Amino acid sequence: MIDWEAKWEARKQRAIKFLRDEYAQDFSNFLTNKQSLINKYGVDILSKIPGFLEDRPVKIVSELGINVKHAGYFALLPANLDRPALEAHIQRVPLTNYFFVQDGYGRIRTVNKNNKELAYYDIERMIHIIGLITSARADNKDEVDENAYVLIFAERMRNYFKDYLSYLDYLIQTGIIICDRQYIPDEKPRGYKLAPEYENVPLIPCYYSYFNQIPVNPIEEEVHNKETDSPERNTLLDKPYLNYWYYQKKINIWHNADVWAYRVMRNKTNLGELHWDISDVWDKEKHRYKRKNPKLQYDAAIQNLNELKIHHYKAKIDTNVHRLNSVITNIEKEYRNFFTYDGQEMVAIDIKNSQPYLFCLLLNKEFWMDNSPLPININTLPLNIQALFKNPPEILSNIRSFLESVNIADFQEYIELVANGQLYEMIVDRDKQRNRTSKITRKIAKKELLILFYSANREDIEEDTRKIYRVERIFNEKFPIIMRLIRLIKMNYDEADINNNYNRFARLLQSIEVEIVLNKCCQTIWDGGNHQVPIFTIHDSIATTFEYQDYVRHVMEYELTKAIQVKPTLQIESWHISNLHDYPFPKLPAVI
Repeated sequence: MIDWEAKWEARKQRAIKFLRDEYAQDFSNFLTNKQSLINKYGVDILSKIPGFLEDRPVKIVSELGINVKHAGYFALLPANLDRPALEAHIQRVPLTNYFFVQDGYGRIRTVNKNNKELAYYDIERMIHIIGLITSARADNKDEVDENAYVLIFAERMRNYFKDYLSYLDYLIQTGIIICDRQYIPDEKPRGYKLAPEYENVPLIPCYYSYFNQIPVNPIEEEVHNKETDSPERNTLLDKPYLNYWYYQKKINIWHNADVWAYRVMRNKTNLGELHWDISDVWDKEKHRYKRKNPKLQYDAAIQNLNELKIHHYKAKIDTNVHRLNSVITNIEKEYRNFFTYDGQEMVAIDIKNSQPYLFCLLLNKEFWMDNSPLPININTLPLNIQALFKNPPEILSNIRSFLESVNIADFQEYIELVANGQLYEMIVDRDKQRNRTSKITRKIAKKELLILFYSANREDIEEDTRKIYRVERIFNEKFPIIMRLIRLIKMNYDEADINNNYNRFARLLQSIEVEIVLNKCCQTIWDGGNHQVPIFTIHDSIATTFEYQDYVRHVMEYELTKAIQVKPTLQIESWHISNLHDYPFPKLPAVI
């Protein structure tokens, strides 16, 4: 890990040595050219030169000192705590009442608990810590607990700036943020969130001082490989048929998207939890899915909308299943209705029941053969995906033996259902026949079938009557042989290289999706469209402009049919604010 504090300090010392050598014989010339030197080197460096600040007022500098890939280009602040308001707060409640001191040159520095002076005070570090709380809901959802506290890891913060505790203590002691005071060594760091005064107000971006000095890069240079715990080159940089459209920086957002997001949040909050969106997490105590906190949804939406406004798409291909992730894939689908490309309306072409459809390829025994004639097979996938099935060798041999023992006719009804995009509807209909008081919706059927695909095998399918497993029981009753194959693919092998064997199935399906949609469809569109057809993938769908929807749909249908050997059902979804029936603002209760 790079010690940015040490690197920055070394840069200062080199500049100081140069200045002392340059002006050793003519110090008066040094003072005469003071302003030009400030512009060139910054006050933070020049303050090291004796006498330089003697005729200057105390000035607080703003040089964050954190790599942009970690800090981003802005922090989200509550509207009632923007930069001027924060500066006014600091004037009212002086820093030096806390872990800050004023040095002999009139500069403010941080100190530790032993009163050892550390780095110069930087208001942008204060802003950055506040921004960590608001941005975590978009970038690091796993670091937000159920009470909306954001977990801040001390080790990570020290890598950015070692004196972060001075800023954190000031923010807590002066009532800007609150701490849960719950620290469990090696398990849970302390959590933080904004004080009530700042928690439920609109968020606005506060751009760091370097924002206008460096170009905004729409594509990440590196990605983190979780398996090796090390950075790697982002392979999206090597795929012009994908990265070209991000470099154009032509996706824009309709005005008032942020205002609409705030109104939605207030509306849901006032209506109560029963009106909140349903999450994918099952609440074991309440025997239902947990609800999404509208405040956390709002924070994430505003972060993503503001990234899009400056064309910081954060586009990258991950090292796990090689999906292309970006702000576009990360933002909730309702907000894509605010998107335009170069002023043109956009549409998305989507595969109906895509994951069950892609599974059709795995029902073909030729997919698993060493010398498979299929254009996409187990041996054409990325090496890390192949390895999931080749260690131990029994994984692949057991799957091959099973498919040799079954009749292809056993799969025909399933294939026809997914080809027609009717699998979820079948589950809904069969549930209705059971005369339940609480019916399964298509949305719930999709959610619970994906849980079946992505979760560990269970042994008590028939006996378990909990609602969360009702789709699994219906699927097992309707397609028992297919269910056996799914369980076989997810089977636990002690010799396997991965801890969670059930991930094998999900990673395989997503990798197939990438090979077809990202690499086959997009490459064909790039070549056949003469590099004129703008496209952006959202995993199993491709977004383009209204003008090119028929062409993109045709290519997707051709490539999917060629790869899966089954014709898909595709649907076109228009992105427009008219889809938000209560746009421009959702109706609010009379009392807020």
